[in-house]
Amino acid sequence: MLGFKSVPDDKNSPTPYMVIDWIIAHYAYTSLLIIPISSLASYLAFIKSRYNYFQHLVLNSFQSGQIAVFHIIYLFFTYFINKKTTSYTLDYIELILGFILTFWTYYQFFDTIHGVKKLVLTIISYILFLVLIAVFFVLLFLISKALL
Repeated sequence: MLGFKSVPDDKNSPTPYMVIDWIIAHYAYTSLLIIPISSLASYLAFIKSRYNYFQHLVLNSFQSGQIAVFHIIYLFFTYFINKKTTSYTLDYIELILGFILTFWTYYQFFDTIHGVKKLVLTIISYILFLVLIAVFFVLLFLISKALL
């Protein structure tokens, strides 16, 4: 993972990396937990498209399945290449291809919106998603501190 140390110095001390390790170890749960948040982000970004939140939930569930299939195929490709290099170039390519897949899905689904506007709204959806994820983790952190 890009620049993350996954093993704490003291094995008994909790670190922020434990969350990252959990996310990596439980990809299926993480994907399922992210769907409602990404659906809310796409709903807010494409609010004028007149689709309700539950339709966005179905769309993003479909997209999550597409991305899972893409990651499986890409995994086989990168397995043979990553043996020879320690560069993060393939990770960046994977992120870019994931964005292109998301844009392509939104491009086909929102057929009443023009192309450039779909691209801008997809970028806004990504930004909203990052903000919502950050808010979610901050709330989770504050709740965990309050309980301890």
